[in-house]
Amino acid sequence: MPDNRLVQTVASASVEVRNQGDFRLGYEWDEAAVNVGGGVSQEPDYNSAFGSLNGRMDFNQKLTSANLGLSYTNSDIYALINPLYAPYVNKSYYASRGQIQTETDANGGVTQHLTGNRQDWATHLSVAQVMNKDLLLESGIGFTRSTGFLANPYKAVDMLYVD
Repeated sequence: MPDNRLVQTVASASVEVRNQGDFRLGYEWDEAAVNVGGGVSQEPDYNSAFGSLNGRMDFNQKLTSANLGLSYTNSDIYALINPLYAPYVNKSYYASRGQIQTETDANGGVTQHLTGNRQDWATHLSVAQVMNKDLLLESGIGFTRSTGFLANPYKAVDMLYVD
């Protein structure tokens, strides 16, 4: 039976350590351009890899431009469930989906991690027109599709036990 007593928690922000590398390559012709980019971001509890492809076509002596882009991001979450509040948290929702990983360290201590994967696809299309030296009109549309673990793994309220 879960313990339903109130718990006061005093916390401070943890040191944020991130290693990230990005690259971008581009080539421009007289009336077109293409850019390819990507990178990785690594943290103790979060890893992400991303890439993008963007193109531009110019018309009407470069007064009109059409832009098209596509990007993809794949992220993995490995968040520690704080052992101090773990007894007060109902993890059954995540456990039933195989997202709780239990580990035993060399000293016999047990830790639990919330795991998950997220994938984001995005695309955009826009058209820009130079009207005169003071006016540029641009119109565009974009679409993003996100799948997988979309919640914040550090919000314990998402996992709190409710009678």
